Amino acid sequence: MVAAYVAFYGIILFTLPWWMAFVIAILVTALLGVSIEKVAYRPLRNAPRISVLISAIGVSFLLENLGIVAIGARPKSFPRPEEVVWNITIGDISFLSLTVIIPVVTIIFLVAVTYMVNKTKTGIAMRAVSRDFETASLMAVDVNRVISTTFAVGSGLAAVGGIMWSLQYPQIDPLMGVFPGLKCFIAAVMGGIGSIPGAMLGGFILGMGEVFLVALMPELSGYRDAFAFVLLIFILLFKPVGFWAKMSWRRCKCMDSRQRIKSFLTVGLLVLSCILLYFAQDSLSSFNTRILNLAAIFIILGVSMNLVLGFTGMFSLGHAGFMCVGAYVSAILTMSPESKEMIYFMEPIIPPLANIHWPVLPAILMSGVVAAFFGFIIGFPALRLRDDYLAIATLGFGEIIRIIVTNTISITNGSLGLKNIPSIKACGCTGLCHCYNTGCKTVDQQQLGLCL
Repeated sequence: MVAAYVAFYGIILFTLPWWMAFVIAILVTALLGVSIEKVAYRPLRNAPRISVLISAIGVSFLLENLGIVAIGARPKSFPRPEEVVWNITIGDISFLSLTVIIPVVTIIFLVAVTYMVNKTKTGIAMRAVSRDFETASLMAVDVNRVISTTFAVGSGLAAVGGIMWSLQYPQIDPLMGVFPGLKCFIAAVMGGIGSIPGAMLGGFILGMGEVFLVALMPELSGYRDAFAFVLLIFILLFKPVGFWAKMSWRRCKCMDSRQRIKSFLTVGLLVLSCILLYFAQDSLSSFNTRILNLAAIFIILGVSMNLVLGFTGMFSLGHAGFMCVGAYVSAILTMSPESKEMIYFMEPIIPPLANIHWPVLPAILMSGVVAAFFGFIIGFPALRLRDDYLAIATLGFGEIIRIIVTNTISITNGSLGLKNIPSIKACGCTGLCHCYNTGCKTVDQQQLGLCL
């Protein structure tokens, strides 16, 4: 995203030659990568790997949202230089020059990076640092310099990829790197983290798999992104370190008794907060009640995350998927048949769900049961993994749920979401009413993405 916007403004605003704008974009992105390493990663050098993963996710969200605030969310048309993009005609076949240029550029950079990693002193130092920080530092390797160099090279390569993506699909926005980033992450995991040939093979298998899925089964084209995450999960379950990497498990750290006491105290505070809300609902204004209930929602989400991370020591990124399942189940069960007939105008809801109309409280309980069932089904194979491999697998499961919800229009109404969900004013508990209405009033894919 950064490289695409730097090149865009270099060509459009500063009227630089396209090649100069591209070079500046690569250099700026490499410099940004080094700065991020110093701020977000270096302080966590000796922290658990999960902490580094969380920091990486935070930096990603920060860059995306800064882009939306500073540049705007409206897509912009990326200029395509005539010297780079032209039509090639061979007999009856016509195609763009990018069809040839992008693979050639990819091969050139792949050969260059492979040579640097395997044949230069910097590359040997990079491989030594990837094995063991402390041992490398004892062998007179400047660990900080090597890691900064690695981030510069990696960020520069990402800039090259972003520029080629912008040329191939000439429309840029601050969120343009989300799915390409996830796909390249999947390719790297498939091939093995730290293996350049593995990343190449993983990207080739992923790209060809999606193409053949659409070509052979066009009715499943809406699930092409889900195919990538299903493939990722299978790789993680049966060969979690990829095709070219060696197995390196880390033992899970168990909690001590003090941590368990803190977790139980958290649950107790949650119950106490609900009791206080119940008795204070008549004396608080609607604004204050809404604030308290928003806090209660985040407390519930925090407790749910703590049950996984605190009691098992495993980090999950799939909670947004379980939130989605619970919200849709409760919404579908509580909506009246008339509302369903009005909202499902693109494609009618399937007959078994068309006439179901439950009271709100039983529907909420059932949504929890269904979400727990999905958690059990997902957790049964995923818990074979540890550390960041588990986090990656749960991220894949969350994305699969999102894609399925988007494409099953006759059940979820697709990307339009569900609206006009009944509230529970008559239950006598304003806190629960506000929690339900705030969390489920509009079930929509954008909210799921924000949660994730």
